Amino acid sequence: MRPPFVPVARPPVRKVLSTAIGYDKHESAGLKLPGTHKDPKILRELLKKHFHYKDQDFTILMDDGRHECPTRANIVRSFFREIRAMHELVKDARPEDHFILHFSGHGDQIPNLNGAEKDGYDEGRKLTSLFNFLESPHHPTVIFPVDINYTGPGDFDNYIMDDEIHDILVDHVPRGAHFVMIFDCCHSGTMADLPFSEEEDAWQSPADRRLAQSVRFHGSHAGGRPTRIVPESWSACRDAELAQCNGQGGLFIRAFTAALEAHDHATHEELLHAITQEMSRIIAKSYRKRHALIPEEMIRPQNPEYDCDIPIEQIRDTPVQL
Repeated sequence: MRPPFVPVARPPVRKVLSTAIGYDKHESAGLKLPGTHKDPKILRELLKKHFHYKDQDFTILMDDGRHECPTRANIVRSFFREIRAMHELVKDARPEDHFILHFSGHGDQIPNLNGAEKDGYDEGRKLTSLFNFLESPHHPTVIFPVDINYTGPGDFDNYIMDDEIHDILVDHVPRGAHFVMIFDCCHSGTMADLPFSEEEDAWQSPADRRLAQSVRFHGSHAGGRPTRIVPESWSACRDAELAQCNGQGGLFIRAFTAALEAHDHATHEELLHAITQEMSRIIAKSYRKRHALIPEEMIRPQNPEYDCDIPIEQIRDTPVQL
């Protein structure tokens, strides 16, 4: 008698779309970002070493003449490729399937002139009044492709809006697909336009901690602890802050990597704390090296942020999965 057919489970699918822009050939010298091209390699080595990714899992857009050029059209086209790859798995999605979007480059903010954003600002318009912009406490964000039309601070277009990132990617992530976004750029806190945002110092509320202990989790499991499968993003700084980099690459990517190297089974709370501590250490060391007498309180802050698609208390104590 022939034994019953047992389908063989397919291997996990892992895909990374990594974009790094140095703007080396842009006519505006002020846009150039030294070291940005190192970020995809830093991220790739981390994911291969600790999370079982392979070289063929990576698609890299970079303005170095050797990779697909990160123009606005190419970046948006890659967004659609990413979401199509997710949907191809929708009938057979597994918790081990992972999709990562990474961007290193320039981020900026512009006002909302069409009323689309609840805070009175929108990424979809060109900044025409710098004074009015600086007067407002809320500034939505955009990212710059390599073909950004930039003539000076506050005067630019052909950018990619956070609405586009959310509408193309976040709104179309199929249930069961694990999707993580990593932004190493200025003003990146809410770049994915996700509804729930937290910084490291906001995880310490006793009331929130009691609430988290009462929440039941559903999802995949790692190390015996439940893992929520939701769209999430890790950002280099809060919306009102600037991200720093040097010839070694982006400060955030380096801190993110160092934190995961040291805490590869960390919860979201633990990882955000570790990244914050590592960034503070690197920034303080850099400032003291350049300005030996500078007081610590004058060091420019850069606070990483974690956003997700569910209330923070429901994911704080679950392990990070990439």
